[in-house]
Amino acid sequence: MSAAQKLKPAVSGVDASDIFPDAFEVNEVSLPIPGQRNPLAPTSNIFYFPENALLRRCLAWAYAPVRRRPLGLVGETGTGKSEMAFYLADKLNMALHLVKIHGDLNPAEFECEKQLVEENGQVVTREVMGAAVLAYRDGGILLLDELDKANESLQACMHLLLEGKPWPLESGVVIYPHPECRIICTANTTGSGDSLRYTSSNRLDQALRSRIGWLRVNYPSQETEHKILNAQFAQLPLALRQKMQLTAIDLRKAVLGPEMDGNCDNPIGAVFSTRVLVDWCFYTLAFGLKAPIRDAYDFVFGESVDDMDKEIVDAVIQRRWDKEMALTTKEVVDRYAKK
Repeated sequence: MSAAQKLKPAVSGVDASDIFPDAFEVNEVSLPIPGQRNPLAPTSNIFYFPENALLRRCLAWAYAPVRRRPLGLVGETGTGKSEMAFYLADKLNMALHLVKIHGDLNPAEFECEKQLVEENGQVVTREVMGAAVLAYRDGGILLLDELDKANESLQACMHLLLEGKPWPLESGVVIYPHPECRIICTANTTGSGDSLRYTSSNRLDQALRSRIGWLRVNYPSQETEHKILNAQFAQLPLALRQKMQLTAIDLRKAVLGPEMDGNCDNPIGAVFSTRVLVDWCFYTLAFGLKAPIRDAYDFVFGESVDDMDKEIVDAVIQRRWDKEMALTTKEVVDRYAKK
């Protein structure tokens, strides 16, 4: 018997405003959340701040009387799709089972995992049920991360799983869905297979795509992103953090267009995500005050830009920073501390 099966905690109504104070008013919604901590529930990123509209949609899906479709979170890299799944599992006290999808993952490996175990003084390889099977059988959130990387054979084996029907494994065992199993898929695309940025994303067959309910995950609003930076990098002057954030927005517009809607005539291929912005701030501090401030930027982004995009990217940096990128971090910090 699994840990999830043994755990039968009391479930009580919790005011949503106690857990999500920015998204709900007091007494607006009561959420049934187990009182005893699930040992398979993850600890989410304390610096993750979801957009309220997206959070409310995800909660409506999670607590619907019947979950007719898995939840698909689709968006650019670094928008927080996987973070949302971890955040939900943590705050709602649910087990989380993660499967990283990649182009070489076959149905047998998806269903079973190989583990090294000790038997009679020897280490041997045994096949055990994989995370997808355990989640489907025992309940909790099954996170299929980067679903659009799935190959054709893996897609074909997922149909019954995504429909919530009895799932016959290649071993002959049939797995029946637990009523508390919730499936979340993340992807950079909805499976068109023609992305110029996400070239390893495969085309998903229409039958699989149509089984999923998709929510678009965008980059955080300026207010939310500002909150993320303030929570972690108070050592950097506010004016400098704001300038770094505006630089990130400038570079995203070079990918997604001036309205951030994907309408861009000549988009660059490198995406300056919130994750990159956070790392830029982090390594600005880590590299020290004597380092040129450009070093941290190049480390997290500049050196990863394709040659064909460098002219556009350098022009964006020139407009925003002029000659400041040649200064040391101390010189820039001192300059912006006065603003």
